[in-house]
Amino acid sequence: MRQAIALALLCLAATGCAKTLPGGTADIGQAGTRLDAKYVVYTRYLRGDRYEVWIAHINGSGKRRLAAGRSPWISPDGRWVVYKGGCDAYGDCRKLYLIASAGGRRRVLAPDGSDVRWSPDSQRVVFANGRGLVRFEVATGESVEIVRGDVQWGWSWSFSPAGDEIAYSVARRGRCFGSNFDIYLVRVSGGTPRRLTTNGCSAFPVWGADGIAFARLISYRGWGRHEIWRINPDGTERRTVTGRLPARLLGNGITGLVPIAWSKDGRRLLAGLANEFGSVPFAVDPERGTMRKIDDYGYADWPDGLSRDGRYVLVSVGDVASYDRTRVEIVAYNGGHGRVIARRAGEASWNL
Repeated sequence: MRQAIALALLCLAATGCAKTLPGGTADIGQAGTRLDAKYVVYTRYLRGDRYEVWIAHINGSGKRRLAAGRSPWISPDGRWVVYKGGCDAYGDCRKLYLIASAGGRRRVLAPDGSDVRWSPDSQRVVFANGRGLVRFEVATGESVEIVRGDVQWGWSWSFSPAGDEIAYSVARRGRCFGSNFDIYLVRVSGGTPRRLTTNGCSAFPVWGADGIAFARLISYRGWGRHEIWRINPDGTERRTVTGRLPARLLGNGITGLVPIAWSKDGRRLLAGLANEFGSVPFAVDPERGTMRKIDDYGYADWPDGLSRDGRYVLVSVGDVASYDRTRVEIVAYNGGHGRVIARRAGEASWNL
């Protein structure tokens, strides 16, 4: 799925921490410490295009299988996991399932869906079903369509910090490299969406404590490159964060920087340098606009998340040739070498 998202990005464009993780300390969740409820869930790659969903403590201990399937998303409170199941012989998984992180019986959440986002209070999820965005209530099992249209996949929508609104981008035909992408806001309860941008080249919103970061497609010698911008939820103070990207980030196959996640205080922003194989993790200072590659991750790697305190990054290390060299790591935002959580694994999610 992540390679498909990377290819979609390519098509859109064409048209003060420790240096290493303190292994075994409470900072990364040793069993029996204050972080017992903090988990990593991930896809474990088996032979023959088969997949399993696994869960582990933040430090990699206590690994166990949850279900057959892939692409898990864990709730912020760590109680629930949504994943894709019902996979066919080619590894295509369409159904969404809900299961407790402790294990047990699963239930079908939707017959077709992807790209789940959990609300901050873990009471609901929003997902895409090919026709729009759907809200699912965990307590009641109620599903309600809240947005209709070609909602862009990948990092295409984001809950507000309060959990009462969603920022999302919709793709239409238009003037921006043959498409028209703008950002809208809608209440989770539904209603009339409110348009936030009007330039036709804005997508991938990520809502944080200090506004909404998004990717704006800019033409560089006829080829599209994403720059990171930000805007207030009321549509005011639209401004660039990164400015024009340096030449070192404009190589063949690179489609620019896309925001991934904010720290809770809004002082740190995780981004991905998108390309045809993945999205290289980058640290971005939202005030100064400086950008820095995190560790030595490469083209096929993928930033899965930023811890709430902004100290750690969850990364799926990829390999376009073989699943045997894939792994899930946690690395310090400020730099250093990652700590391996699981091997032959990817598509990770956490609630750190």
